[in-house]
Amino acid sequence: MQEKIQRMIDRMILPVIFGMDDKGNYVVEDLRNLGHILIGGCTGTGKSAFNQTVIYILAQKYNHKELKFLLLDSKITGLCDYEKLPHLMSDIPENPEKCLSELGKVLKEKNRRTEKLRITECNDIALYNKRFPNNKISYLVIIIDTFCDIAYRDMARFKNIIPDIMNDSVRLGIHFVMCDSRISSEIYSDKIKGCFSCRIAFQTATADQSEIIIDESGAEKLNDHGEMLVFNKDRAIGRIEHIKSLFISPEVIEEFVKRKSKNRLNQTLDSSFKEETAKKTNLRPPVRYCSSGSIVKEN
Repeated sequence: MQEKIQRMIDRMILPVIFGMDDKGNYVVEDLRNLGHILIGGCTGTGKSAFNQTVIYILAQKYNHKELKFLLLDSKITGLCDYEKLPHLMSDIPENPEKCLSELGKVLKEKNRRTEKLRITECNDIALYNKRFPNNKISYLVIIIDTFCDIAYRDMARFKNIIPDIMNDSVRLGIHFVMCDSRISSEIYSDKIKGCFSCRIAFQTATADQSEIIIDESGAEKLNDHGEMLVFNKDRAIGRIEHIKSLFISPEVIEEFVKRKSKNRLNQTLDSSFKEETAKKTNLRPPVRYCSSGSIVKEN
């Protein structure tokens, strides 16, 4: 990775590499500022590859205690490369009902974090972690591939639970990245879209689909894999950026996950060894001394 990108990553809390713009400049944004990302586009245009890049960069920056991922992909295809990553909050669910159940757990976690910050009088996760460095709250990034499957399982439940979680979630360290290829106003509703300040359109089949995602046509004219139009209302109102996303090969991801898993295993074994040693040490009889100061032998 080029030094310039690395410097940008280092100074951000939750860096997301979008890719390269038309001027040849790298576009890297902080998810802490973006809040959440909504993605749409035809099958095979680069959505899953973008998600994989998000996971790769964040997992490079943080260990499994500092950052957690919840990966929801009922087809278990777009995110399966990361199924053994130690950062995962749980296994990738294999059906939409289990995905909804996991979202219910996230809502409970959000409420737990809200209460913890209220009790400690901290405005956000950054302040809390600064005050309590030995009891930090991990960042939680929820990545949903093919979220339509989850929505169609229980549309009313889905349309309610997503805004419920997202409301005030950024200060709690909870962020969403959601995508799908089935683009309709029913799924990409104003209620859902209103939760996302950043929206990305990869190539779409029609101009109407492009407008559903980013409120403008244009994505239907994209040709190359990984080409995207990015709408970020907090960065520049009404401005759409054309960006070519980066690509990380499956081989690089596989090696990365193996390395992270091995490090986690080594840490676990080391921790278990220390715990076992401590237990054995605690079982030793206490040393007793007589009045002369010599050790009294136990029978």
